[in-house]
Amino acid sequence: MIVGQWPQTWPEEAKGWVISYELTLAANEQRVVRWEILFDVPERTRVTPQQSQWYAVLKDGTDGSVVIATPDDPHTIEPGAPLTVAVQLLYPSQHDAGDGTLHNLRSTEVTRPWSPLSSRSKREDSRSLSGERDHTRGRSPRMRTQSYG
Repeated sequence: MIVGQWPQTWPEEAKGWVISYELTLAANEQRVVRWEILFDVPERTRVTPQQSQWYAVLKDGTDGSVVIATPDDPHTIEPGAPLTVAVQLLYPSQHDAGDGTLHNLRSTEVTRPWSPLSSRSKREDSRSLSGERDHTRGRSPRMRTQSYG
């Protein structure tokens, strides 16, 4: 869900159009300890550097992909107690932001933390949490993304 948007004119290296989102993650039936949120953005878009985050930013979006994850001190998700994650994105311009839709938005329960040095695909070590059945493992997801922009 988009909660606000505005032009940012300072500092010089962070000029652009900011959109603030709230993403709500919910566990289906069991507690989720480690998770990731992934989505695609226009190139040169990035998680706003001025925003302080309690979560880990694994990919900031400058290459077209954002990956946000559980911090070292996990914020677990209990069934019936959704977790809201506030994210601000800095788009190069209002035109680049378009209507603010986060493309290919998905959340994933992680069974092994992400590593940039890993040669294996992260998908091999995680289950889909986006509300669809994970056909690669034959299990129902344990988590879903409830709302998004």
